[in-house]
Formats: sequence, C-alpha cells, structure tokens
Amino acid sequence: MLGSLVFSAVCAHAFGFQLGGSHRASALAAAAFTWSPFLYGEMSAGCVELVAAGFLPLFAWTLLRLCDQPGWPRAWPAVLVLAAIGPFNWYYTLFAGLFALAFGAWRWCAGGQRRNRTVAWILAVCALAAVLDAPLIPKVRRETPSRMAITAETFSTANWEQS
Repeated sequence: MLGSLVFSAVCAHAFGFQLGGSHRASALAAAAFTWSPFLYGEMSAGCVELVAAGFLPLFAWTLLRLCDQPGWPRAWPAVLVLAAIGPFNWYYTLFAGLFALAFGAWRWCAGGQRRNRTVAWILAVCALAAVLDAPLIPKVRRETPSRMAITAETFSTANWEQS
C-alpha cells in the first residue's frame, strides 16, 4: 500500500512538472493527489484500485508528452499505460479515456498548426489501448460479481421495514 502511494506521488509530480515546470508546484500537486481523501478511503478498504490510482496522472503525463512531440516513440507509452489501467479498474479506464477525449477537445480548441495531428494521435492511443484490453473483457465480466437489479421495489419503504 505504501508503494502504491509513493507511485501515485511520483506520477502526480511528473504530470505537474510537465504542466508547470516547477518542482515546488509539482510537489504540492503530488501531495494533494496522494493525500486525497479518496485514496485514503481506498486504502482503508483494502482495494486493489489504490494500486492503479498512480496510473491516472501517469497517463496524463504521457499524453502531455505525446502532444509536445507527436510520434510513435511517445504514443506507445500512453497506449501501454492506458491499457494497464484496465485490468486494475475499468472505472479508471473510463476516467482516463474521458480525460483523453477532453484533453483532445482542449487541444483542438486551442488551435495551432498541429491540432489535427495531435487529436489524431490521442484518438489512436485510445483505440489501440481498447484493442489491447478487448480480450480481457470476458474475463473481467466473469470475475465481476453480479449486481442486484435496481427497481422501484428495491427502494420502497416496505423493503426497509423487512430488514
């Protein structure tokens, strides 16, 4: 657990430094991310998602690097990090994918000569990561416990009184 918190802090620092270029501001970003109540809640629950939390800022860092210098040498790390998030937590994969799309939209709106190329690279990263994770989906569905059906009866006061 301590290792995953350190990993989260290092990744958040790398992302913050790529954004701002200041080690002090990056250390503050790393502390804010690592000591967030969410991560400590995950840690107290003993969840495996805590391990994957550091992959979120790591993925954001790889996207920033890709946008600074688009090309395969910078795209593959982003693909692999996004694909690595999937086996740990599918919600984090969704969050990272949404971040990638929002980041692509921001880069598109920012304009510039390379905006089409940058957005194409971001979409390619998401598509390749999806292809890598596709074989895992049946395994994850088998391992994921089934959830009870959510109906009006589930939330009725009659059910509350029975328990």
